[in-house]
Amino acid sequence: MDVEKMIRKEYVYGEKQGDNTIHIAFGLDKSYVRPLGVMMTSILTYNKSVCFHVFIDEIEDNDLRRLESTVEKYHACCYCYIVNPEIFKDFPQTFGWHTAMYFRFLAFEHCYLKGIRRLLYLDADMLCMGNLRELYFMSLEGKEIAAVKDPGLPEGRLKRIDFTGDGYFNSGMLMVDLCAWHDNKNFDTAISMLQKTPERFEAPDQDVLNLLYADKVYWAGKRYNQENNVEDIYPENTVIVHYTSTPKPWLAWYYCSGKNFWQQCSDMSEWSDVPIIQNPRTVREKRLLSRTCFKKGNFWQGIIWYCRYLSSKISA
Repeated sequence: MDVEKMIRKEYVYGEKQGDNTIHIAFGLDKSYVRPLGVMMTSILTYNKSVCFHVFIDEIEDNDLRRLESTVEKYHACCYCYIVNPEIFKDFPQTFGWHTAMYFRFLAFEHCYLKGIRRLLYLDADMLCMGNLRELYFMSLEGKEIAAVKDPGLPEGRLKRIDFTGDGYFNSGMLMVDLCAWHDNKNFDTAISMLQKTPERFEAPDQDVLNLLYADKVYWAGKRYNQENNVEDIYPENTVIVHYTSTPKPWLAWYYCSGKNFWQQCSDMSEWSDVPIIQNPRTVREKRLLSRTCFKKGNFWQGIIWYCRYLSSKISA
């Protein structure tokens, strides 16, 4: 596959960075632009000399202006690549897993071709709470990526994909040696695996990456991919919080009993004027919004949404 033809347009914002730059990539669809902006703001709050590489299917002009304002405010740099999603339309997709999950493969290959030799890939549903320099410049001790183990995976799923590595990782945070990625032709191998045996994979991009990097992972500490919790309380050395569960913090039915660090960072970002999403669509989302209203002491709204939840459940 011709990598360059996968990118329809490229935007460049901000200031050129020096040799000590941290290169960070994101792959997402347009629905995750606001979380992306909040994550970028959190990164720039704690880190200097950063260059972002954003791979996205489409983006509104006002969000491009916000991206530009963000990197200019912090003297950073951002490349925004508009990807043709049709390239991946026949690849396996499930609820919550859309074609944008494959953009990370494109990010690894394209950034290598741009002369970048080490890349930190991050999901947009994360929040940075510390300095990333130690992670970015760490020694991989002969391995090809740094990642954090996902301990909760069922044994049956590992057997289904014939996984034999020394641990299965969550692909939301990956520190990648792009030279090894390119030299091993991992891009072509990943595409081939997805085309030949798509039925094997439940989390397609993540499963494929784990197969490609079996026994080639330097295991980084959990502080670099810390799963969020309802209290929003984390160990002091936490660097990256990952909002892996649903609902997400930009939805009205998200509940946090603590400080809600995501919302605090959102208020600091160029997206502070964008309201959280208020309209639940599914039966489950209406039930969660009702519960969130009750927990926050908004009983009248809680009753309204509980009635809407019951109505939707009955008519379903």
